[in-house]
Amino acid sequence: ICISVCASAVTGAEQVNIQATVSADGSAQLTHTVTVHLDQAVDGLSYPIPEQAAGVTLNGSRVAARKDGSVRYINLSRIAGKTAGDYTFTVSYRLSDVIETTEDGLLQLQLPLLSGFAYPVSSLEFSVSMPMEVTLKPAFTSGYHQSSIESMLNFEYSGASIHGTSRKELKDHETLSLLLTVSEEVFPQNIVALPTLDAVVLTMGILAALALIYWLIWLRNFTLRRQIHTTAPAGCTAGQLGSVLSLQGPELPLMVLSWAQLGYVLIHIDRNQQVTLYKRMDMGNERTGFERRCFNAMFSKRDHMDTSSRQWALLCRKIHKNTGNQQAFVHKRSGNPLVFRAL
Repeated sequence: ICISVCASAVTGAEQVNIQATVSADGSAQLTHTVTVHLDQAVDGLSYPIPEQAAGVTLNGSRVAARKDGSVRYINLSRIAGKTAGDYTFTVSYRLSDVIETTEDGLLQLQLPLLSGFAYPVSSLEFSVSMPMEVTLKPAFTSGYHQSSIESMLNFEYSGASIHGTSRKELKDHETLSLLLTVSEEVFPQNIVALPTLDAVVLTMGILAALALIYWLIWLRNFTLRRQIHTTAPAGCTAGQLGSVLSLQGPELPLMVLSWAQLGYVLIHIDRNQQVTLYKRMDMGNERTGFERRCFNAMFSKRDHMDTSSRQWALLCRKIHKNTGNQQAFVHKRSGNPLVFRAL
């Protein structure tokens, strides 16, 4: 009697191919190409990467990675896990510093290859490119087997590359790291400890907040309401153009010239070049309130004004000082802009 039984593969990673490039600045760019077989739908399928990974992409698109302990997880639910079958995806990320100093004072490359996938890995292949020729034998360590993981790997190093494959299936949640002693001449910048990105961003945020608070309290001015005109501002006389163009006070002599053109004032110059202004008619509400106040100040109790008199000089200075709130945009406040720039 012959009995035929169909056995399907269990859920796991059938193939994991890792390509890593280590640069002379101590950073590494890794690309994982993973083929996963699912014998049934899996909710919340994710792939683990190192905690310090940056610039993470999934199939070429930027993706967020959830941090959990010392590992970050990429959610694969949008491309895999909804139904049973085989799925292939590519994960790329960058490690900013994979060079560490050992207790003996030597520099050592510590490159994490696997970060603990939730399912077993049937076949693993990795290739690491170095910025110098590899002359020392690399070492490997794992979470389950520690240094004895080397007995489960076939690896070789030639020139500036290290290539290896797995002999047996790796267990679920297995981690694997490559260790290699390197020269200080190849990685000199790693002797200096650089601040982490989180510390830099935190410092920038604090200084930006201080600058904003300083500006709000000591440097802020209310913005001018923007008005677009194709002609001169409505109701603005020649004497008020200084206020519009340069935030200066109105000029009474220019205002008088515009009034003379409109027939409100007669300008008389005698033989001695003495200028006298005569009122020809009253000014009504056809002109602005500011112009009417200036006109009444000149001719309230008289019908003429001598421009060489003291009253004329005082009136010119008084009107010129009438700048409203516009001078606040050009006068210094209590704050110092240099402090704001420094922050």
